[in-house]
Amino acid sequence: MALAAVLALVVGWLRRGKLSRLAALHFPFWWLIPIAFLIQASLRYLVDRVDYKLLFIIYLVSFVLIAISLIANVKKRYVALVLAGIVMNFTVIALNQGMPFYDAQVQLRENELKAVNGLHVPATSRTLLGFLGDWVALPPPYPQPTVLSPGDVVVALGLFLFIQGSMAGDGKAEELA
Repeated sequence: MALAAVLALVVGWLRRGKLSRLAALHFPFWWLIPIAFLIQASLRYLVDRVDYKLLFIIYLVSFVLIAISLIANVKKRYVALVLAGIVMNFTVIALNQGMPFYDAQVQLRENELKAVNGLHVPATSRTLLGFLGDWVALPPPYPQPTVLSPGDVVVALGLFLFIQGSMAGDGKAEELA
């Protein structure tokens, strides 16, 4: 997601966009998104200290906070796309009690999986909606090899389009009619 945001800023700037346009957007409940990301980041440190069920519930709540912010802004262009990706991830995580990942991809993100132990689960024949799990590989030369879910890809695309469109002031991030 961070790479999508940085690329969007660069493309927005190349399109002669301005950060001031992005900063001037009216985006109610925007503050829920950084709170949700802080919650998700803190979970990495709570894995061995908190009961898994509580950890899992807190993880799902972080997605709900993001969804609330996005729903409040869904009339802005591309926000619905970001929301769709969040819903995809929330759904597969909720149904499987963690984000399913596939063995062939484990080596690409072994350190990340260790860091979020318990919030990712190996995909099996019993995995529900496994196609929404982590299987989209970004191997080297990508700066940090990783595996994404289709929901992550949709979120990144929506975020990219929203940021650079808002900066360029081309109306793409304005309210839909």
